[in-house]
Amino acid sequence: MTEGLEKMTVQGLLWAAKSDSGEFSVKSGETKDTKTKGVWLWGSTVYNQGANGAKTVTDQMKQYGFTDIFLLVKGTSGAVGYDSKTALKVAHTDRDVLQEVIDEAHKKGIKVHAWFCIDCDAAWAAVHPEDMMVHITKGPDPSKNRISPLSPAYREYTENLIREVVQNYDIDGIQLDYIRYPHIAYGFNENYEIAKAKDAGINVDNVRDVINQTYYNTDSDGKAIFESYDRGDKDVVGWVNLRRNAVDSFAGEIKDIVKSVRPKIKYSASLMPEGAYDATFLVAQNDSKTFAEVHYGQDYSDAAKIYDFVVPMLYWNDYGKSPQWADALYKNTVNIFGRNRVIAGLQAYSPTKSADLCDTVNYIRESSGEGIALFRYGTFGLSSIDIKGKGCKENIMDITMTDPLNPDNSANVDITKVEIDMKGGITARKVLGNIDGCQIKLSDDGKMVTITGMPCIPQNGTLKLSVVIDGKNDTGREPAQVRFYVTNKYSEVRVYNKY
Repeated sequence: MTEGLEKMTVQGLLWAAKSDSGEFSVKSGETKDTKTKGVWLWGSTVYNQGANGAKTVTDQMKQYGFTDIFLLVKGTSGAVGYDSKTALKVAHTDRDVLQEVIDEAHKKGIKVHAWFCIDCDAAWAAVHPEDMMVHITKGPDPSKNRISPLSPAYREYTENLIREVVQNYDIDGIQLDYIRYPHIAYGFNENYEIAKAKDAGINVDNVRDVINQTYYNTDSDGKAIFESYDRGDKDVVGWVNLRRNAVDSFAGEIKDIVKSVRPKIKYSASLMPEGAYDATFLVAQNDSKTFAEVHYGQDYSDAAKIYDFVVPMLYWNDYGKSPQWADALYKNTVNIFGRNRVIAGLQAYSPTKSADLCDTVNYIRESSGEGIALFRYGTFGLSSIDIKGKGCKENIMDITMTDPLNPDNSANVDITKVEIDMKGGITARKVLGNIDGCQIKLSDDGKMVTITGMPCIPQNGTLKLSVVIDGKNDTGREPAQVRFYVTNKYSEVRVYNKY
């Protein structure tokens, strides 16, 4: 890429995400640690590790500096992960995973947020199919779990579940997920969205025609619904606002319940990332706030009036983007909510690699970001790097590494190779000691330490290594990056590097 073209590419990204090139994290700088280091955690990850699962997981989190857990207590299946008298389905009747995690986390000073999937509930859909979202061409939701946020009965049921948790558990927060429509094609339930649209004088047939022109006609153009919204088409704007109000009013009702029971509890939501864009579709196509408003019924300016903080899901790999994209949208979200009300939700699952995860964490840190949240625990490795001996004859780098991989993500949970990649001006001169059952190799240039074994780190195992180093870290970032690999094919597992 030529210098001129490279500059144009960077400026194009900045323009779409409204970030000044003087503020954009192209070069690394001095980093400050984030106040919040959170992680999303499935209840099954705890349950599947037996009676001591909560202790094992929270011990690891404490060791590597995590401050907040977003624990899934109601997933898209509708099953809840606690002792409920209200829920249609309980995931595990023999254990109360929510209470187990609270007990162990609070001992270690870690906060617990109860994470609820809102507009997805297969258990409710099975009993109340009339409440499912309806697809414009496929009819009632083919996945049989998406529920219209306008169903009064489902709202009451969901609110009772959340009230039950807030009243009976010493949680630190409630986080909403799936508080949205999945696509503009959904929302055609005759009893709810269509009935409200008719009452509001919206021509639903016109809306259908525009959506079909966008996606389903033989000459579909992929843009008609977005352009119609941006240009102020009365029916399209009315339809989008109807869905948006459905999302906002449901979130507002839940907030009222949470705050009426425990006013100081933190109320948050994970949001789709497109709402952080500043441009409209007419200017930036799919990389626009129009895309989020039309598809999801989510608007960041609305959310700023509802939630104590938000977690934009900046999953750059899923969008074919870069860590710089995540940084730019994070900054845009901060512009809307304020710095202390935004936690950057980061992709810590496949196909993300350690280098990209480290880059993204560093961008947020260099922006003096409030915090990060990694999705999700059990899909990434952990490492901690400490350099000691300043002023002595030799500088020693101590590396501690833990394998928290969980079988609910992959059958391969044992680490068979580790790479420790020295960064900046640091080189490794020698490795101190040996590791039983493992081979250690130091590259000729001193930039890479490789450990292999079958395994070298078993599930929930911890490996410690000390290396004599020369030089100094001149990057302002981590002095080394750690990478894990599983199986004989050495498939990389991303690692969160604490330093």
